[in-house]
Amino acid sequence: MANILTDWRAAVAAHLATTFPTYTVYSGYRDGRSSDMDVIAVFSPGIREMADRVHAAEHRLFVRIWPRLIPPVPGEEPRDPEQLEQLAVDLEAALRVVQKTLATSSGIWFTRLTNVEMDYDDWGCQATLVAWSKNPAVIA
Repeated sequence: MANILTDWRAAVAAHLATTFPTYTVYSGYRDGRSSDMDVIAVFSPGIREMADRVHAAEHRLFVRIWPRLIPPVPGEEPRDPEQLEQLAVDLEAALRVVQKTLATSSGIWFTRLTNVEMDYDDWGCQATLVAWSKNPAVIA
């Protein structure tokens, strides 16, 4: 069954599969590092009513990306963050495009990339996309 959240997640996942062709893209929650392949996971924590605007809903998507974990150079402590810094910049650039091209699909009014954070423990990055639409829980 098609809905705003599923359509948006699927469109973002398809865009990322094209933008990062060496990565395996999963639609759904995934956590932890990746030691054997480059991985992207796209999932939603849910929908909530926009504060002070009962007729608007906020939809969020998390995009987690992990490059294949390469063993650190012996004696290199802490690990050089350049790989994650570049990954964060590349992910931000890829998702900025989505704000413009996928914002009107399935009733979404507009989207924003609100942050990209680096996760040094699991050696990856997480981005948060927020979209706004009519609140599906409101009964007119």
